[in-house]
Amino acid sequence: MKILSLHIENFGKLHNYDHVFSDGLNVIENANAWGKTTLAVFIKAMFYGMDKKGNSKPYDAERSKYSPWQGGTYGGSLIFEVNDKKYRVLRTFAPTPEGDRFELLDLQTNKISKDFSTNLGEELFEVGKETFCITTFFAQGDINGQINDEVRSHLSGASIFSGDAEIYSKAVKKLKEFSHSLLVATPKIHEVYAYQENIEIKKQQLENLNGQKEALTEQIQQLEENLKNSQEQEKPVPANDNSQVKTQQLSNLKAQREDIEKQLGAKQKQNSFSKTKLWFLFGFAITMAVLSLVLGLTGQASYLTASVGAVAGVLLIIFIIFFVKLKKEGAETIIDLQNKLQELNIQISQVEQQIILIATGAQQNISELSKRAEQNTQLAVDKIRLKQIEAQIDALVEEIDELEVQLVSMQQLRQDNSNKQEIVKNVLSFLEQARDNLSQRFVQPMQQKFDGFLQKLEEKGQIKLNTDLDVLLDTQTGVKEDKYLSHGKRDLVTICKRFALIESVFQKQKPFVILDDPFVNLDESSLKNMLNLVDEYSKNYQIIYLICHHSRAK
Repeated sequence: MKILSLHIENFGKLHNYDHVFSDGLNVIENANAWGKTTLAVFIKAMFYGMDKKGNSKPYDAERSKYSPWQGGTYGGSLIFEVNDKKYRVLRTFAPTPEGDRFELLDLQTNKISKDFSTNLGEELFEVGKETFCITTFFAQGDINGQINDEVRSHLSGASIFSGDAEIYSKAVKKLKEFSHSLLVATPKIHEVYAYQENIEIKKQQLENLNGQKEALTEQIQQLEENLKNSQEQEKPVPANDNSQVKTQQLSNLKAQREDIEKQLGAKQKQNSFSKTKLWFLFGFAITMAVLSLVLGLTGQASYLTASVGAVAGVLLIIFIIFFVKLKKEGAETIIDLQNKLQELNIQISQVEQQIILIATGAQQNISELSKRAEQNTQLAVDKIRLKQIEAQIDALVEEIDELEVQLVSMQQLRQDNSNKQEIVKNVLSFLEQARDNLSQRFVQPMQQKFDGFLQKLEEKGQIKLNTDLDVLLDTQTGVKEDKYLSHGKRDLVTICKRFALIESVFQKQKPFVILDDPFVNLDESSLKNMLNLVDEYSKNYQIIYLICHHSRAK
């Protein structure tokens, strides 16, 4: 199979570009940023199309990357020859694969050909797009040396069993996904520890609540006993010791005392006024008597003297009579009032003492009632608190039960998933062992081809391939991975491995090989040897070698 020519309508930055190819080595030299990689991707897209944009693999993100810069029809055509027949494949690309156009023309009949479908690459080379990319397509700066299961099946001869490699890959993928899902669903050990710690905390809380409940129950019992004893020892207050009655009695007595004090004051005032008048009368009588005496001594008329003397005598008699009477009656009245006042004071004092006694007893009774009320209040509060604690205890017991059930469930799930993961691990191990056993068929042939290419490059050293075709360096200190090789050396051995892969994988139809300037890490000597190898390799394979400088060409 070989490519004869191509036409690019619009693809990335390339526009209306044509190129004719020859057998063997085709060197295409253009400056950096001309579009060499774009050309390589276009050739690949003509055979394999382009997947949806945004996929994770680099070659699947090419649809949007190589959309025409200048607009216009996205695509082109390519003429190739296979089995002595020439075809022209035409593809145009839309934003999604559903809008893509594919046409295959038989150039001998100029009619649409049904020899191949839109899956042109798969049908021509009997490998998928990924296998094509890791074998015949040497991308710049990314000489991938890994293999996939399709390559493995071709190398081992298992490809004769249609779909086995794909089934194996799907099975391994499903098993790994299942193992990962088990890992995700399995409770982590720190989560189990967290549950255990939480349960211990809840149990400690429960123990504290039970202690509070016990103490509160004892306190309630003590309060109830104290209230009972207080009610039994309570003495009723006598009915006549009513403080209101005594207070009213005291008020009445004080009113009576006030009235007596008013009467006594009035009487004493009255007596004082009467005495004043009597003493005035007494003074007048004495005056008249002195006057009568003076008249008699002066020899005045005896009649006048006798009259004045008589008046003085009468006045004295009146004075004596009224004075004796006033003194006797006034003294009796005042003494009587004073006695009543004294009796009232005694009664008031007695009532006040009784009120004090009643108040003292009432205060004691009030104090006792207040104390009892406080105890009743505390009893009610304690009973409410007791119910709250009992509710908390019930809720906590239920929560602990749920946590313990969840813990057991988690531990059981961990055990079950661990068992399942162990089974998956064993199955994967058996599958890998079976694959390795199958891979042993191609390791030796691949190693021989690989060694042949290395010898042509005059490379020395014990470089080996394992069943995964990983490059290993066999040294006196042990086997080392290819990361211990320099970049140039690593690229060199990887290219040799890829050349060996192409010869081993493509048995029916020899593919073209695209070298997108892959020798950038090689020194002058290695580059010269590699170009000689490429020149020799091009005798059996059509090679499209894209470079940016003539120094990289032979």
